[in-house]
Amino acid sequence: LQRELEAQHDIFHSASVPDFKNNTKYAVITDNLREAGFGELSWFKAGLDGTIGLPDINILQAMEREHESTENFRSGNYGIETNPRLEWLFVRRPEVGKVYPGEKEGGGG
Repeated sequence: LQRELEAQHDIFHSASVPDFKNNTKYAVITDNLREAGFGELSWFKAGLDGTIGLPDINILQAMEREHESTENFRSGNYGIETNPRLEWLFVRRPEVGKVYPGEKEGGGG
């Protein structure tokens, strides 16, 4: 048993590790990358409740308030120009016949 464990150990540790640096499958190719920050240790210790407060008990109303902005942005994945309000209306109260950003004429994606 000891020899078999040692052999498995040797096989495991001699296995080649994939080179992820040259793998572009999950790469983000953009000039808009930002460096992540982690904040202060006190933020971590306070947790989400202590940092941004408790969630609203009226979830649907809170989500709608979060989507009130009509300030446009361009999505990073498809380059579609939209805004939070349009996205909310598309999901919650879509208008029949209206073409939303990212849709083809006549509806559908």
